Amino acid sequence: MERRDFVVINATVSKYDNLFDFHEDMGIVLYNSKFGFINKEGKEVVKTIYLDAKDFSNGYAAVKDENAWFFINKKGEKVSSDYDFVQSFKNGFAIVEKNSKLGIINTKFKEIIPIIYDTIDSISNGLILVSINEIFKYINLNNETEIELPKFIKRAYPFKNGIARLENENYKTGYIDINGNQVTDFIYTSGSDFSKNFANVTTKEGSTIIYKNGEELFPKTKDFSINSILSNGNFEASLGYKKNVLINHLGALVTKKTYTHMYYESDGLIRVQDENNNYGFIDINGQEIIPPTLDYADDYNDGLIAVRDRETQKYGYMDKYGILVIPYIYDRARNFSNGIAIVEVAGNRFYIDKNNKPLITKETKKKIIKVEAPGNIPSYVIDYDITKDFLRYRTELTVSSEWTPRVVETNDINKVKEHEEKVLNLETQINISMEELTKPKVLKK
Repeated sequence: MERRDFVVINATVSKYDNLFDFHEDMGIVLYNSKFGFINKEGKEVVKTIYLDAKDFSNGYAAVKDENAWFFINKKGEKVSSDYDFVQSFKNGFAIVEKNSKLGIINTKFKEIIPIIYDTIDSISNGLILVSINEIFKYINLNNETEIELPKFIKRAYPFKNGIARLENENYKTGYIDINGNQVTDFIYTSGSDFSKNFANVTTKEGSTIIYKNGEELFPKTKDFSINSILSNGNFEASLGYKKNVLINHLGALVTKKTYTHMYYESDGLIRVQDENNNYGFIDINGQEIIPPTLDYADDYNDGLIAVRDRETQKYGYMDKYGILVIPYIYDRARNFSNGIAIVEVAGNRFYIDKNNKPLITKETKKKIIKVEAPGNIPSYVIDYDITKDFLRYRTELTVSSEWTPRVVETNDINKVKEHEEKVLNLETQINISMEELTKPKVLKK
């Protein structure tokens, strides 16, 4: 039998229906299906009036009203023309759309690439991949063509580390360099973008890794397939179903054991799962930093890891060495971003910093909430008055053989002892009933 104690209160809490991660010290908030922004002091600096919104980047955020998308500054002032759609700024440039055509603007909101293209990618290695009438080409920031691709190229990708990946009409992959010279023939059934001078490729004969000059590191093999390239030049690889390892540039194993899942590298750490679905972390050299014993863990981000306790199913945060620095007290928890994380208690979301201090937003509303542990009102509750806002004590007793919990409620703040007596009496009744159910039956002759 599981017991959970609550105090039910009519609390003053943040008015927002949803919260989103901070970017450039600004967080998107949602209220009554409209989006706005708050700062790290909890002040609503952009009113919740927009139908949609994107994160701040390069000092500006894209928002949408009933008519169009446009950009605002951190004061909430409109600073751009209207567009049918926009992407957030990246490295000082943003892709915009009008009448189903695409172009690029800078942070002065000047068109540097005219809005004439059918497809367009962000700037990479100083070049922009665009297409018109299914013909791909790479242009510079002056809208001058640097490389025009032949018609048989049916798909192209931005340059990465000076090499671009292409696919021909037969869906075969090949590579060119920044000067348009062919690095490999179109011989691969699949391939990745280049990272740290390497790309993983596959043919019918198997998988291998190629250098930027097209040479293969080791003979093609079907013993494993490459999943991703790590920052130190090692590789995530799969030996088969739910058998993931790290290998080096010679194709030799780096990890001492296999994992059912490997996730993305983050600051030198990789989240893994074992055969029992426990979570842990290894480094890019294959060493276990946090053994897979956790019930759940998110990716390492911004210095901390959101983790869940197996017994209580509550969330807290660990550092990269497995030390619990924020205790298991939250019903939900998201990764830290810009020093702020979104957590949830009793159905209410709020922000905390890395010292577990909540960010109290200035915009509030009254809401009935159920908080575990009577008297332990969380600090996101604003201006709480126990004599004014108390509604009831509530205890839920969950019996394994029953679908719904047994409930005891007491509406008088001064009768906590009487409430406890009611709970103990009910527990005794349940225990007696369970003993009767488990007694062996005596058959009559």
